[in-house]
Amino acid sequence: MTARFQFWLYQFTWTLALFLAVLILPIVFLFRRDLAVWFWQRLWPRPLEPHTLWLHGVSVGELKLAISLLQAQDNLDWSQVLITTVTPNGWNYLQQLEQPCQKRRLPFDWLPSLNRFITAQSTHLLLVETEIWPALFQLVHKYGGTTAIINGRYGKKNQRNPFQALIRQTLFNLDRVFARNASDLQAFIAAGLPARNGQAAGNLKFDLKPNAQIPPNLRVWCENQPFIVFASVAEDERTGFAPIIQDLLQKDPSLRILYAPRQVQQANAHRDLFDDGITRLRSQNAFDQSRLLILDSLGELAGTFRYATACVMGGGFGNRGGQNFLEPLAAGCPTLIGPYMTNFAEETQAAMEAAAILKVVSFEDLAEKMTGLLQSPEILADLRQRGLEFMSTHSGSLVRTRDRLLDWGWLPLQQPDPQPLE
Repeated sequence: MTARFQFWLYQFTWTLALFLAVLILPIVFLFRRDLAVWFWQRLWPRPLEPHTLWLHGVSVGELKLAISLLQAQDNLDWSQVLITTVTPNGWNYLQQLEQPCQKRRLPFDWLPSLNRFITAQSTHLLLVETEIWPALFQLVHKYGGTTAIINGRYGKKNQRNPFQALIRQTLFNLDRVFARNASDLQAFIAAGLPARNGQAAGNLKFDLKPNAQIPPNLRVWCENQPFIVFASVAEDERTGFAPIIQDLLQKDPSLRILYAPRQVQQANAHRDLFDDGITRLRSQNAFDQSRLLILDSLGELAGTFRYATACVMGGGFGNRGGQNFLEPLAAGCPTLIGPYMTNFAEETQAAMEAAAILKVVSFEDLAEKMTGLLQSPEILADLRQRGLEFMSTHSGSLVRTRDRLLDWGWLPLQQPDPQPLE
């Protein structure tokens, strides 16, 4: 099938799916009003206000990267910036951003929604990691805009997309891809990106600074006694982690656990696995005596890593392909990861070669290694130092990406105030 035929088949698929969703929308509104509002704002969005730079991150992790890139430029004109996201977590995180920019949900990749959303203006669209939206890119180019992907990665999920001719044509029309590494760049080129439009700029996640602030009551809890972070725990991992956590708490009465579900909306389902006598939700605020604190809030996890004795990063024990283990390393937190880290394969390999992380092969192996680590402060100290050195060695991609965008004039800068006449 040709790319043009696949594009209209792709649009027909969206039309059918959205039509069926609209039929059940009144029922959804009765039971999940937030979900119904999220759907409608993506289906029939308000038109955009004028802007020159458009950044898109699908959820919290991608938004952090996008915002860190902007914050690296002191004289950026935030009034000319639009930031969009997709997930409810991403939207809640975006509301915490204090800068005066437009904040919107990205519409569905369906021409009627996008035609209502995008006005006839030129914009520079920057997308974080793997965001390939054929209709969106087509309209941005139609109005004279440019498209680029930063911190790009091209995984097996993209290669299984049934619209391969359409994806190839979409990548061919991309203006620029800043790939995380050489293998990601080659994957983009093999999928259709012209070689002249791509470069391996490094992973922006190595440049994230551990400067997130946390409220005073949470900081007091973190400073009070030693604790281990179980971070970004996925749904298919919770039953594996639960007995390990219970055993650790039983063996060491002074130890505490900070437990962060990947989806905070599922916090109560995670909590049900533990003893109510020692477990509290972060949202309850009265958690001074809790030994197991479930972090059901957004934007606070990163600020806790600097206080933690160690971190167990979720996502790598099930079928998710791993979560970002670089964030705790940047905060000097010794980190353990699971066996399935396909989303961070090269970073994992490099960190293992530098002895900057510990990789376990199973839940049983995790339980054994955690017990040994807690009895070996010298090993924890060595992991902490090696992690910081590893992050420092691989940093610099943020500055390289920002400088190239400045060279091309893609970042809107504030104009200096006119000097008064003498």
